[in-house]
Amino acid sequence: MVSWVDASEHVDDKWALAFEKARSVKAFSMHRHLDRLAEESVEVVRVPVDPVDTLSERVAAAITPRTAAVMLSAVMFKDAAIVPDLSAVTVKLASHFL
Repeated sequence: MVSWVDASEHVDDKWALAFEKARSVKAFSMHRHLDRLAEESVEVVRVPVDPVDTLSERVAAAITPRTAAVMLSAVMFKDAAIVPDLSAVTVKLASHFL
């Protein structure tokens, strides 16, 4: 019912509202899953987002032979910033696992 009310109240900007809600759900979901893994004694390494211009380099630097997964978004949900040079992460992963 809330969706119908939102759609009628925000007829001119309903898509902006829908995407805003979707972004918050996506961001929350990844954090929730990572927090749950940490509760089960899985080591979760979090790399600060800012500055986004060096995020790929910092993620790549955090990869070790013990790394089992790398989870990140190419576009930041908070401000739609595009993460540059994601190939640095894939090159580092390939050097450890291929």
